[in-house]
Amino acid sequence: MAPAFVGTEGEDAARPVGASFEVRPLSRRCTRASARMHLEVLGTEFLARGGERFLRLYHRAWCESPAGLALAAVDASGELAGVLLGTLEPAAHYRCMARRHGFGLALWLLGHALTHPRFAKELLVTRAVRYARGALRVMARRRGPTRGTAPQEKEGEITHLMVAPSARGAGIGKALVHEALRAAEAAGIDHVVLVTRPELAASGFYLHLGWVPYGELTSRSGEHFVRYKWSLRT
Repeated sequence: MAPAFVGTEGEDAARPVGASFEVRPLSRRCTRASARMHLEVLGTEFLARGGERFLRLYHRAWCESPAGLALAAVDASGELAGVLLGTLEPAAHYRCMARRHGFGLALWLLGHALTHPRFAKELLVTRAVRYARGALRVMARRRGPTRGTAPQEKEGEITHLMVAPSARGAGIGKALVHEALRAAEAAGIDHVVLVTRPELAASGFYLHLGWVPYGELTSRSGEHFVRYKWSLRT
């Protein structure tokens, strides 16, 4: 299994971003701040509506996954300025999260649903069956590749990119994405994918960086997303 942060020297190693910021692995001790940032920046997202404590556990699970990619941009005073979550091995990552933290994450969602009827309805209608199927799928042991089949391309994912409003315009998002792509290339990934809603400024941001749109999708709750891809192999 490839390491999540290729080329770093442990949790405190950092890659300079400029005079004011640096990118480093997101540590467990920063997950309280990263959860708050998630609520502030992506508060309309379904997971964010699970509450700060749920997000804290969610981010902690990401940090503890060997296949997870969790990066933090930290300013000169040590304050969190941005966060990127992704994975270099999606199947292994989600299987690890389900096995180590699936029960705890499910309990937090259910507990939050008991006191928030609208959230409970959305959870039941749009996610319950899909989450259950996904949990069963990643918990099951995967068979090895069938002899004679062509090898599949290795795909990484960026799932969340968050920059504190007070730090926007300083190149934080670009630096986090650059570091994620550097780690993916060093790990032998063929391409990295992400999705974002077309009406958000993020769409223009990824186009400006050179990401290529390759289709759209609609969630069960009716949200529209655009897929983007970054190829690392020519």
